[in-house]
Amino acid sequence: MLFYRMRFLHQFIHVLTLAFLLLHTSCKSDNIVTATDNSSKVIQNSSQETPPVNGSVKEKTTWEGGVEKIDSVEDLMTKEVKKEETIALEKPKKAKNKKPAKKKSKKKAKPKKQFSKIVFEELEYDFGKITEGDTIAHKFIFKNDSKIPLEITSADATCGCTRPSFPFIAIEPGEEGYIGVQYISINKEGNQKPEITVQSNGSPQPITLYLTGYVEPKPKKEDENAVNLDSIIPEKLPKKGN
Repeated sequence: MLFYRMRFLHQFIHVLTLAFLLLHTSCKSDNIVTATDNSSKVIQNSSQETPPVNGSVKEKTTWEGGVEKIDSVEDLMTKEVKKEETIALEKPKKAKNKKPAKKKSKKKAKPKKQFSKIVFEELEYDFGKITEGDTIAHKFIFKNDSKIPLEITSADATCGCTRPSFPFIAIEPGEEGYIGVQYISINKEGNQKPEITVQSNGSPQPITLYLTGYVEPKPKKEDENAVNLDSIIPEKLPKKGN
């Protein structure tokens, strides 16, 4: 009998132990469920939170039921905008480094060339009739009819038979000068009209002078050794019967 009693007592103690373990396990599970609910609430609240603008910090208020209460998104945005406006007003305005505008360099107008005024008494000279080999010299007189000195730069002829000359010194206003021309008629015959082109500061365009005339050929010379038949006196022939 004692054996059975001891065995029953042992089984009873085993059952109590199991019951205690079960009760302890159920309490732990309730605590886990409660913690899980709390953590899910925290996660839901944090998921609804909008990330701070420009690295701003969340503002904390009170604690309700073990969960931290956070301001609404609109409040955070309004506060961040006010902070940025305040910072912008406090910062000194930096002057913009404006590059100085480049001044447009005005091109200097080239000074206009000033012209004097040359006036010739004649532009054409007629030397008439000459014989081949004769030489003609003539002066084309001009006047400086301006207030600027007159400079002759060149005088060129169209033919080697014509040799022009001109003054190398400037002609003062109101003064006169001349273009000298020498015409050599060697190997020339008939109508002649050589040209002389004068360039100066007295006119924009060159001025052309002319010589005109007629060259007659040389008369042919008689041969001194030639016999003139007209000058021979015929001798008187003797009469017949003498």
